[in-house]
Parts: sequence; structure tokens; C-alpha cells
Amino acid sequence: MAAAGGLDWADTTVRGITDPGWRAAALAWVARAAAAAGDLDRAGQLAADAETTARSITNPYRQGQALARVAAAVAAAGGLDWADTTVRGITDPGWRAAALAWVARAAAAAGDLERALQLAADAETTARNITDLDRQAEALTQVAAAVARAGDLDRAETMARSIGEPDEQAEALTQVAAAVAQAGDLDRAETMARSITDRYEQAEALTQVAAAVAQAGDLDRAETMARSITDLDQQAEALTQVAAAVARAGDLDRAETMARSITDLDQQAEALTQVAAAVARAGDLDRAETMARSITDLDQQAEALTQVAAAVARAGDLDRAETVARSIGDPDEQAEALTQVAAVMARVGDLDRAMQLAADAETTARSITHPYQQAEALAQVAAAVAAAGDLDRAVTTIHGITNPYHQAQALARVAAVVAAAGNFDQAEATALSIRSPYQQVQALARVAAAVAAAGDLDRAETMACSIVDEHLQAEALARVAAATAATGDRDRAGRLAAAAETTARNITDPCQQAPLLALVAGAMAAADNLERARMLAAAAETTARNITDPYEQAESWPGLLQRWPPPVISTEPRPPPAVLPTLASRRRRWPALLQRWPPPAISTGPRRRRVTSTTRTGEQRRWSR
Repeated sequence: MAAAGGLDWADTTVRGITDPGWRAAALAWVARAAAAAGDLDRAGQLAADAETTARSITNPYRQGQALARVAAAVAAAGGLDWADTTVRGITDPGWRAAALAWVARAAAAAGDLERALQLAADAETTARNITDLDRQAEALTQVAAAVARAGDLDRAETMARSIGEPDEQAEALTQVAAAVAQAGDLDRAETMARSITDRYEQAEALTQVAAAVAQAGDLDRAETMARSITDLDQQAEALTQVAAAVARAGDLDRAETMARSITDLDQQAEALTQVAAAVARAGDLDRAETMARSITDLDQQAEALTQVAAAVARAGDLDRAETVARSIGDPDEQAEALTQVAAVMARVGDLDRAMQLAADAETTARSITHPYQQAEALAQVAAAVAAAGDLDRAVTTIHGITNPYHQAQALARVAAVVAAAGNFDQAEATALSIRSPYQQVQALARVAAAVAAAGDLDRAETMACSIVDEHLQAEALARVAAATAATGDRDRAGRLAAAAETTARNITDPCQQAPLLALVAGAMAAADNLERARMLAAAAETTARNITDPYEQAESWPGLLQRWPPPVISTEPRPPPAVLPTLASRRRRWPALLQRWPPPAISTGPRRRRVTSTTRTGEQRRWSR
């Protein structure tokens, strides 16, 4: 919302959040948007207010958390001076170390390496003053990584080695070794990785360094390093990564030889699949097919052949692509391969052949016994058939899906494909044929938006008004209004936005109404009715304030801000009701996202210790962390 120009409204709105932690985060968010929009004066004021809000929190830990997030947002927007000053006022040492490390990374990314190193030094000093040894070790791990990114590899290694907790030291050395390898000092990176005494962590470090060495072009060394790993499971994993890197570097012979040398058949199949795909992309189709067929695991072979068939089709050899696709024994993979080849045929104008291949894909899909996989395969086939121009056949295919929800999903996908092709009559009819109310109105909204964008405003309006559910009708009307405004008919856009407002105001649940009013405000703004847009934005704010539960109210603000102005309408299917039934559920996910942004560098409790039993398999060791 702020990034799109609604800074006044955003500024006013976020100040109404009662929880100071959330208010500080929201103010920082808008400050970053203001800076991106070039309004640096406003960005500075917002950042200052965010800092003041964060400092009003009396709990030291929560205050530190809020200030760290504010500083990270401002630093990412280019306000390094302000962020530098702010983080130094954080009293909680864990969060101060984290914030200093975050700002150091931002400074390094901006090219200010001298400042980055100074910030990292201060972060180290802060971290070493943490009395809880677990938190101290974790903080130093993060600081060591920041120092490595800033380019002071000696100091980063020294810091990593100074960590007394063995697991954290190993993790820090792994991160620093990877940075050293990326910087080109391969000898040092390998030495550092081999100095790790824990076999599992050493193998992890060697795997990362070997991949970096392969990307740097020293393929002999990369392979030797991978093979030096004594644990066979981890060696196989390292060889897989190196083989893929070697293939990307263009040495296909070596990549294949390396993949085949892996003794674990599952891991070998995975490596060969990756290498075969790289070979196909490089244009050696004979070799790619031979390699894929050599995979003994039938599931992996089918996956590899599907990728090869698609690459062959894109290369223009449609006969061969069809042959490869038909040879796949797994019906799920065969249906996917046939569908991909059919889509390429349709794009190049061979519609008759595309339809025949799609028909065979449908037959194959119907042989799949797993209901969900069958439905997904049939939906893909239907979309390809619709793109080729045979809507009747596509609909018939979809009607073979027995699960009503999956059938509705497939019809919505086809409606979007047909609308994107400009066949609005067929698209609308397809959308209206969907029995699921949710899927129907979502499909109609997408079709209506496409119709409006194409200039048929009467029809777009009629379609939006035909939606019975008030909540979804308001959303559709607002979206069509925005699309109509983009065509230049602002009078009609304003009328549609007004209709959307009327419908939205009939909704009594404030959790649903608030974001809808914000969406309608955006449509009004697009129609150049800025006064009404401001009134609606204020109404959205008031509605959000009427949510009585303080936490629910705090949760509503990020979602509300995201609803104005309306996002560009996509022809892609939206998440299903089970995942996204209402705007309220979408609203509830934002606080969790904000909670994780920026990524927390230091946790509030001790980390889980990795078991060191030597009897575990490599896979068990990987999952024990």
C-alpha cells in the first residue's frame, strides 16, 4: 500500500496499532516503503517514530526485539547511519548483537565494508558479554558469518574457532569456510573444513566447499574433496552436488562418470536425473535419453525421462519427444510428459497432433489409481486441451474427475486459460459451470478482470454483479473497478467502486470487512476519487479498531495494509478454501511473517543438541539437528 503511494493513509493507520511492538514494526515497514518511493524526509520521521515507539516498551527483551527489527528495516532501505546509532541503544545483549550483525550485512551489501567490519567488531564485543553461554555461542556464529561476508576472512575464522561450544563452532566454521571458498581461497577453505573434528559437520563443510570449488572450475579438486568424505551417505550427497555443478560447468562426461560412481543406488539415480536434465538443456538429446534410461529405479527413471521429453520437444524434435514420453512406464509421469509435449505442439500450431497427444495423456491419466494424482493429471491435460482451442474436450476431461473440489479447481484453471486467450464467452460459461460457490466466484472474478482489461466493460460489470456471495462480490467489483480505471473509464470505475463499497458495508464481521474496505479504497483511488478513498481508508481503520480482542486487532493491521491498493489480478488459480477460505484467514498469516522478518539471528532458548551416536545413518544425522 505505502509503496504504491498511499503513504499518508499508511502513516496515519499504523499509528493506531495499540501494541507497541507491532506499531514499531509497522512504522518501520512504512518507513522503508517511503524511502523506496523517494520520500526520504517522511522515511526519516517514520523511522524516528518507530524508534520512539520501540523504546516505550519496558520489557528489555521485547524492546530489543522491536528495535532490532526497526534498525534492520531502515538499514535495508539505506539508512545505515540511523540504524547504526539505533542498534547501539539496545540494552538486551542478544538482540543488540543480532541487530549489529544485521546492519553489518546491510553495510557490506551496500559496499561500505569499513563500516560493516566496525559493526561486526562491535557485535562481537557485545556477543562476548552475553553470560548465557549458549546464546553467546549462537551470537558469535552469526557475527562470524557477517564478518566473512564483509571480507575479513582471518578475523571470521579466528572468531569461529574461539567459540567454545563444539556444535556452534563447527557450524560457524562451516559458514566461514563456504564464504572463503566463494571468495576464491580454495586451499584455505578446504583446510578450514578439514579442521572440523565432528565428522558430520566436517562432511557438511566439505560438501559446501566442494561445490564452490567445482563452480570455480577446479573439477579435479572438487571431486577429490567429495570422495574424501568417509561417511558413504554424505559422500554420495556431496558427489551428487558436485556432479550437478560439473554438469552445469559443461563437462558432461565427467559429470556422468561421477554420478555413476555413486554406490548408493537411490543417490546415484538422483545424481543421474540431475545430470541428464543438464545434458538435455545443453542440447545433447541422445545422451540425455540414454542416461535417463540407464537409471534402474523406475520412479527416478520416469522423472528423468519426463524432463528429457520436455527438453526434446522444446528443441523442436516433436516425433522424438512423443516417442520418449510414450515410453515412460509410470502413468503419472507419462501423462505429465505427454501433456508437456502436447502443449509445445499447440504452441507451434500443430493442433491436430496436440489434441491426439492430449487424448492419449487423458487415457493415461485415467489409469492412475491414486485419486489426487489422477485429478491433477487430468487437470493438466484439460488446461493443455483448452489452450489448444478445444474447450468442449477440456470440459469433458474435467468431468471425469470424481472429486467435486478437484473438479472445480480444474474448471477454474481452464476458465482462466480460456479468458487469457480472449474467448470470454467460453470462459464465462466455464466459470458458471463450476458447482463450488467459492471456486465459481473466484473464476468469475478472474474472467471479469480479463474482460474489463480487454475493454468489454459492460460484460465485466455484469459478471461481477452476478456473484451472490456479498464478501466475494465486493472483492470482484473492486478488482473490476481497478481494471476498468486502467482502461481510462474512471467514471465507470468510480461507480463500480461505489457498488463494491455498498456491498462491503453489508458485511458485519469486522475481520472480513476491514480489509475489503481497504481494497475498495484502492479502487476509489484508481478512479481518481481521492476524497472518497481517504474516507474508506479511515472506515477500514475504524472497523479494525472495533475488533475487541487486542491481539486480533494487532493482527489485522498488516493484512489491512496489504489490501490497499488492490493487487494486480492474476490468471493463476488462488489457494483453495481449505487453505484460504476467507480474508480473515489470510489476515492471520501476516503477523507470523513479520515475526520472522528479518530472520532472527539469536533464539530465546537453547538450541537442540545433535546426537553424536556413530550408529546412525547419514539421513538420521541430517534430521537430528
